[in-house]
Amino acid sequence: MDMREILRILTEAEGIVAKIDRSAFIYLTPKAPKDKFAQCGSCGAFMPDAQRCSLFSKSFKVIAEGSCGLYVHGKPSDDQEPSNAVDPKEAGYIEAQVRCENCRSYVAGRCALFSRLNDLAPNTFDLDVKVDPKGCCNGWQSN
Repeated sequence: MDMREILRILTEAEGIVAKIDRSAFIYLTPKAPKDKFAQCGSCGAFMPDAQRCSLFSKSFKVIAEGSCGLYVHGKPSDDQEPSNAVDPKEAGYIEAQVRCENCRSYVAGRCALFSRLNDLAPNTFDLDVKVDPKGCCNGWQSN
C-alpha cells in the first residue's frame, strides 16, 4: 500500500478518526549538541569504540554520523552488547545527517512535506509545519 492509498483511506474516515499531528512522523526537537543531534554519535545505543549499535547484530558496523528511526538521545557507551533486536534496514539505518536542515522538504524553518499533507488532506492532517533546522523526523529525504 502506498502513501496515496493510505491518505485515501484516512480521508474517507474523516469523521471517525482525530486529525493526525506530526508525532506520527516521530518529529524530535533537537537537544545539545545540536550539530550531532539525531546521529548515532549522540544515541544511547551507540557503542563508539566498537562502532556498533546495541540494537543491531555484532557484525554490523555503525558510524557516528549514521542515523536510524530508533534514535534515543543519550550517552553512547561501549558497556553494552549488541542484541540483534532489530535489523538495521528495518530500523531505517542510513549513513547521512538526517536533520531538517539537510532534508529536501526544509524551507526557511518550515516543512514543505507537512504543509503539503495539510493542504492535500485538511480533514486528516493537522501538522505543525514550523520545524527547528536541527530537528528531525522519519519523513526525512535527501536533497
